[in-house]
Amino acid sequence: MQGLLHEIATLSDRIAVIEKRDDSQRNPSFSIGEPGKPTGIRFAGIPMSHEFTSLVLALL
Repeated sequence: MQGLLHEIATLSDRIAVIEKRDDSQRNPSFSIGEPGKPTGIRFAGIPMSHEFTSLVLALL
């Protein structure tokens, strides 16, 4: 999952990976959103199939 996220981050200077450990969230998981604002969307595990489409839309 880290590899995927870091690879996505290399595609644009507007994307950054910020690692946080939070035991109250599902593990492994990641969220996409703007810094300082509530989380836009959270993915539990590596997005595949229709979830991958959701990931692309969340990035746009």
